Amino acid sequence: MAALSLGAIPSADPAPLVKAAKDPSSFVREAVAIALGKLGGTQARSALEELAKDEVPQVRDAATAALGTRPKR
Repeated sequence: MAALSLGAIPSADPAPLVKAAKDPSSFVREAVAIALGKLGGTQARSALEELAKDEVPQVRDAATAALGTRPKR
């Protein structure tokens, strides 16, 4: 999935992932949470905080885990 690939690039711009955090697919939102957790930064944190409130448990779990493990920037 493209979101996970972006998360693997340390210098990637988080903006496309932040936008994808509002995707109707919970699978995409879950992947976005994982990727944003790898990227870190303030944009990522804000999006992850919103994803941590998602209606789908898998998305919430991924966002919560990412908030606990994201790199500091």
